Amino acid sequence: MSYFVIVVTFLLATLLHELGHVAGAKLVRIQVRTLSIGFGPVLARTTYRGVTYQLCLLLLGGYVLPADISVNRARRIVFIASGLIMSVVLVPFACLSVLQIMNPASTGRLVSFDDTVAHASARFPVR
Repeated sequence: MSYFVIVVTFLLATLLHELGHVAGAKLVRIQVRTLSIGFGPVLARTTYRGVTYQLCLLLLGGYVLPADISVNRARRIVFIASGLIMSVVLVPFACLSVLQIMNPASTGRLVSFDDTVAHASARFPVR
């Protein structure tokens, strides 16, 4: 598997996680100021419907910045939990889809123990 596939999969997982926070914020009427993928110097930035979307140089995560930090506890819990819920529910399927698209030669099935043993014994013969 190439490093490119790993980076694309990580970026997709980060984007979906942060979009989960945005969806949660919209659900409880918290205005979002910024959605950022990455940290550090901004590489690309656009604004759509009052939300600034940006891609930054250090692609090690992301963040969603609400416009008003003083939000009551229940709304804040929904805002925080929505990213986790998105990560648990949707991110695994999306990442597996990206891996399948990037590596169409794979069979799409889990590797069995027999396959692993056969592969290992072929690479490391017992003498």
